[in-house]
Amino acid sequence: MQPEPYAKIGDIYRTQHAVLAGSRPDADVGNLPGKAVDMYRRSLMQNPMQSEVLLRLAAAYEIGGNTHAAMKTYHRALEVDPNNAFNYIRFGIFLRNIGDEVLAVEAFEKSAALSLREPIAIVNLRDLRRTDTKERK
Repeated sequence: MQPEPYAKIGDIYRTQHAVLAGSRPDADVGNLPGKAVDMYRRSLMQNPMQSEVLLRLAAAYEIGGNTHAAMKTYHRALEVDPNNAFNYIRFGIFLRNIGDEVLAVEAFEKSAALSLREPIAIVNLRDLRRTDTKERK
């Protein structure tokens, strides 16, 4: 089996988790994040240089509550494709979600430097800088 079908199956598990978790707070999501992780890892065994699959794997770790593995996987995606502005956006959002706004700003700045027209990075930078200014007052 080619790597992409494994990644697509991982996407299905991740989407099922999002739908179930979003529909009812008490929904039994089972081990859908774990199943997604397994599929993404299978895909990466076929081709470990897929930065998009690495991002998906990191997101699956994140929704499964494994922030340490998510952090390592985001770093790996940045190593594989360091000139991809979207990789830095996803990493910045993750950092912001775990409360590391200083590193999130750095990630969004890197994204904006790589792609000056990247609106997601620009909006997040403005928001983080606005929050930082309010906290200093």
